[in-house]
Amino acid sequence: MQRSYLKVVRAFILRRWVHPLDHLAVNLTARKAGWWRDGLIGLLIVASQLGRLAMTMLRVNVKRLKGPDWSVIYIGEEFSVEELRHVLFPSPASVDHLDRVFLWQVPALVRRLVNDGEFVVCELNRLIPWRPRARYVFPVTPWVKQVLDIDRPLDAVLAGMNRSMHRDLRKMREAGFTCEFTQDPAQFDIFYHEMYVPYIAKRHQDRAIVGKYYEIRSDFENGGLVLIRHKERLVAGAIYQVYGDLCQLGVMGMGKGSSDLVGRGAVVAIIWSVLEWARRQGLRTLDIGGSRGYLANGVFRFKRKWGTYLKAPLIAHTGWWFIAETMPPDLCRLINSQGFLGQLDGEWWTVMFETPEVPLAKEEVERTSRMAQKAGAAGVRVLGYHQLPPAASPVLQSADL
Repeated sequence: MQRSYLKVVRAFILRRWVHPLDHLAVNLTARKAGWWRDGLIGLLIVASQLGRLAMTMLRVNVKRLKGPDWSVIYIGEEFSVEELRHVLFPSPASVDHLDRVFLWQVPALVRRLVNDGEFVVCELNRLIPWRPRARYVFPVTPWVKQVLDIDRPLDAVLAGMNRSMHRDLRKMREAGFTCEFTQDPAQFDIFYHEMYVPYIAKRHQDRAIVGKYYEIRSDFENGGLVLIRHKERLVAGAIYQVYGDLCQLGVMGMGKGSSDLVGRGAVVAIIWSVLEWARRQGLRTLDIGGSRGYLANGVFRFKRKWGTYLKAPLIAHTGWWFIAETMPPDLCRLINSQGFLGQLDGEWWTVMFETPEVPLAKEEVERTSRMAQKAGAAGVRVLGYHQLPPAASPVLQSADL
């Protein structure tokens, strides 16, 4: 009974407190920049984060993610357990609940765990001022925005895309997709129930994050819906929103039985159609949407092909901290291969760890650095065992949409 009551209270806070403030903050980005606008956005974000803290009752869960060769301790609000159990292990890890602790108990708990040789991932509200210290500490951004400058000649936009994207655009044109832009609520209902929800659930399975109807409907009302057809059959769609001179691409969906058309350019057709539409409206920037913050992520790589640059989400409410004194060699190699991204001192970096068992060759670092720079980051930060424990810098910074 108590658990059901808490679930209702949390849902109420999310819908009536957190989401309205988040939408207000995002909508304010359409106003002319100035100290009053930026200050008000900052206040709204803080108020929203306080709502999320209220949802947790100032407590977080402690879980062990366990694979056959190593384990990871997770401390947080459980937003990313499913993602971490996939990305930090060759095959999905099992999850054991260990404890539920108050936020002020976290620093001592982390210190004890890392001293015992555990690799810890903390996912805490961005308002929490604590910054961990250990031999290996790096703040990772779970989500990044990938943004494209469209306020330039189309030839220049195309020149910024890589060769693979040019091939994808050619296949898209040969397939003969057509597009429609609509603000019809009936079309939105079809998109949400028959395209978006089934597509996300099937594609991402236990990692799926499916937006509530009222959330996606609110996004739709800030812009509209682009629908893609192939030979008159509805095959794909996406929400788009407009804030000032920025067009933001939102959630996507695929029609039933249309998965074979992805390879022929259905998703490319969505982005290209919105890009062309946004240019016709005189908009200057296209936000292609959020991606997981690591170079090896498939969605991240696909969006990068468009020539995007990185930006921090405005209303991200948590971040990851990787914290360890030692780590298993194979876990270290896996992390290095993923190319996790974080912000330090106002710049994006990819992190690589070096341990006595896993020395890093100069060529390996240079290769990863080139990949990071192509993705829009400054390069690589190597955290080595021979270094003094680094002073961690905050990753969760306020940013424009």
